[in-house]
Amino acid sequence: MVAWIVTLLVAVAPPVSRCYGEAQDHYEQRLSEIVDAAAASVFDLNEERLVGGEWGYELSLMRVLAVASHESMGFNERVDDGRQRGDSGASGCLMGIMGNAQGEAEGWTIKELTNERLLCFLVGYHRMKLSQRVCGCGVNSLAVYASGRCDWGRKESKDMVVVGRDWGWRLVAGYERGEWGPRIMEPEENE
Repeated sequence: MVAWIVTLLVAVAPPVSRCYGEAQDHYEQRLSEIVDAAAASVFDLNEERLVGGEWGYELSLMRVLAVASHESMGFNERVDDGRQRGDSGASGCLMGIMGNAQGEAEGWTIKELTNERLLCFLVGYHRMKLSQRVCGCGVNSLAVYASGRCDWGRKESKDMVVVGRDWGWRLVAGYERGEWGPRIMEPEENE
């Protein structure tokens, strides 16, 4: 599944890093590691899923990757390795995690989140679920994630949710056609 997701992301989210000189093979290897870290955060059975239903884990994974792509300007290597940060230096890692006044998020420094992708995705996934609990489901569900308020960040939320849905249903269609091999989680485990 990881290889297919990498192929999809290369096709639909052209690597911005090439503009900075990153080689295609290096980008694809890094993207594979990114997908692995995102999947580890989403497929943790102790975590509540962002999206319910039979394909909830897969759809949640693709929404997380859509947020990471949006927040990191297309999985930009400079964001991934910490050379470039957002929000005037207050946010970092692929998920664009905003730190508090001390530069921390959920007990981790932004530098720690940047250096450890799994932590970055776990914190981002928790914040995505919080945003959805506060703002409800639908295209505005990530407004708090994007801006801190449900009445702000609606455009960014819609962009991330719609892209995540598109990528998710492309993944599901591939599984249903038998193109990706066995599912990571069997349906009875998803329910």
